[in-house]
Formats: sequence, C-alpha cells, structure tokens
Amino acid sequence: MAQLGARLDGIEEVVGSNPIGSTKFIPVYYLYILQSETTGRFLKNRGPWNLVYTETFATRGAAVRRECEIKAWKDRRMIEKLLSASR
Repeated sequence: MAQLGARLDGIEEVVGSNPIGSTKFIPVYYLYILQSETTGRFLKNRGPWNLVYTETFATRGAAVRRECEIKAWKDRRMIEKLLSASR
C-alpha cells in the first residue's frame, strides 16, 4: 500500500474530466431466442443453449409485447421463418 501512495504523490486530481451526460444510464431491453444444443428445439429445461436470435428495445413494455407476440405464434415454423429472415 505504501508503494501505491508513493506513486500517487505528485499526481493532481483532474476536475471536470467527465463530459456532461457521459454517466447517464440508458437502459436497453432484449428479446432473445435460445435453441437447445441437445434437441435443437426452443424449449425450456433442455440446455445447454445457443443464442439464435435477438432484438433490442428502448422500453421494457415494447420488449414484453414482442415476446408475447412471438409466444402466441405456437408454431415452430413461424419462429424458424423469423430466424432465417434475420440471417
């Protein structure tokens, strides 16, 4: 600890080095689809998983709405069509 203090002697504190707004946190929300490595399906409890699709949203509500939309499809072919369109 003494060595660190010795190295810091003579170093001045920089005031105002952060631009205005640089520390502002902007949340980003993600929708993602995972595919099981073992079964190749989009089911829970069948890991390990591969990340096969993502979408980003500015609000949590928009991400949840999109998730509900995709879950309502209930058809694997629709999800596969979504994945192939994103590639």
